[in-house]
Amino acid sequence: DDFQSHILNVRKELVNMFYSDDESIQNAFPTFDSQLSSLSVPNESTLVLIDIAPTQFLSDGTTITVLVDNEAYALAPRELDVIG
Repeated sequence: DDFQSHILNVRKELVNMFYSDDESIQNAFPTFDSQLSSLSVPNESTLVLIDIAPTQFLSDGTTITVLVDNEAYALAPRELDVIG
């Protein structure tokens, strides 16, 4: 399935890019990979900003004009976007 294979490919690239020397992270992924196959393809999702805080937004006094410090997004159910 494209959903699972895409996640596996992205996971491998990110782990190899940022954690190639971390054996504990490398060792955790066989379990992750096997559990991924049991996930169903989501019907809908959105980009969710991880670790959101009021200080990440700039305003002109009435309207939010800029989002700053947006280094981490996750693809997740829409409901998780409003949890703070």
